[in-house]
Amino acid sequence: MTEEEKVRKGHKSILASAMIAVFVALSVCLPELAAAGDLEPPAIPDDDAGAMYTIEDLYDYLDTGVAGAKRTGGFAEPVSGPGSTGRTLDEVHAKIAEKCITCEGTLTGTRWCDQGDGTVKDMITGLVWLKDASWGGAYPWWASTIEATNAHDRAAQLKDGVGGLTDGSVEGDWRLPAIWEFRSLIRGTERVHCSAWRAFTGLQCTPPLTLTFYWSSTPFSPWGYDSDALCFSIYGDGFAMRTKDNSFYVWPVRSDN
Repeated sequence: MTEEEKVRKGHKSILASAMIAVFVALSVCLPELAAAGDLEPPAIPDDDAGAMYTIEDLYDYLDTGVAGAKRTGGFAEPVSGPGSTGRTLDEVHAKIAEKCITCEGTLTGTRWCDQGDGTVKDMITGLVWLKDASWGGAYPWWASTIEATNAHDRAAQLKDGVGGLTDGSVEGDWRLPAIWEFRSLIRGTERVHCSAWRAFTGLQCTPPLTLTFYWSSTPFSPWGYDSDALCFSIYGDGFAMRTKDNSFYVWPVRSDN
């Protein structure tokens, strides 16, 4: 497989994951729109019965409450991209957040909700982050011995009464973020970076770069070895691949439960 094919495959996987996330969110918040009914496809794409709502229809429904109209006639390949009224999955995701995610705390800007219990909620993704990004310390992704603490175990140790938390969480609620979750921090509206900490404290922003990495939960083995994983840096504003025996910081995250 060529590098170009790998990139295309990765893009397809990201798009599929995003579409699944949108559908799940709609199922929870707006079940009347997203109800699946029969899991079997109604018809092949060329048939009228196979018509579906567009991404713009979903956005408009979230925005106005008015359902869109499915296309009529057989399926036809588009000859150009969407016009100026087209919507993206990111816009749909943000609109879902407006409808489904609430802040019970103090907003920093419009995105970051300090919940007053040691956590910060992202009003776009709904993820809940530990407010103190320095609590976890530095640990290897996987430790060299069974007895030693690794980054995954360290994140799972977090609970109510630890790390400044009064959120009622228990051991196992917290985990290492996936790389796409870290990416969400430094992209989009009111992104987090070393000159804008938003509602967080303890960000690792003191060079050199290698001392500012946070481990993600995402392994990465482009050459077939199970020795590497992806890490993230606020200071470097990006990602890197490092061997799992390196000790990098732990910044736990959990779902909004």
